[in-house]
Amino acid sequence: MPFTDFLGPCETCGASNPAQHVALDQWIVRYVYAPEGSHQNVKLQVLNSEQATCYCSLACADPGAEAFLAARGIHPRAYGAGPIEPCAKCGAPINLAEVHLSYELTEGTLREAENDTLELHVSDSKTLAKLCENCAADIDPLAAASISRQVDHVDVACGHRPAVKCTDGDL
Repeated sequence: MPFTDFLGPCETCGASNPAQHVALDQWIVRYVYAPEGSHQNVKLQVLNSEQATCYCSLACADPGAEAFLAARGIHPRAYGAGPIEPCAKCGAPINLAEVHLSYELTEGTLREAENDTLELHVSDSKTLAKLCENCAADIDPLAAASISRQVDHVDVACGHRPAVKCTDGDL
């Protein structure tokens, strides 16, 4: 059995997904902003990632992801780096420095690695939608519970897990 069978069929056309494919992923993320005047950029912390659907190509992914989100009342939109952006379902403001749910379209290649494991090498990703905590709970209660757990474990002062000693240079 080829390792690409792990991906299942394309959600749009039903074809087998190749090693190089496109996925609609559900990420639990937060942005870490450098102090004002710093030369550093905004960092994205991906705290959890789950694949929602998989597509054989961008030609299938674009309409497929739009239909997947529309079925849940989510309206894809363009996002900047915040710090405040609207929820793609209800329009409520989301503070991107806080843990939130994001739908990402990722292009990547699945490869066989050592010890019979698989590695996904992501070549590109695009944010399609961000959800506030209330809408995330409506769409996916398990993701909302995971967001709550992540919030409980993130040190609000610096954004790192409490077990990590932080200095101003870490941001």
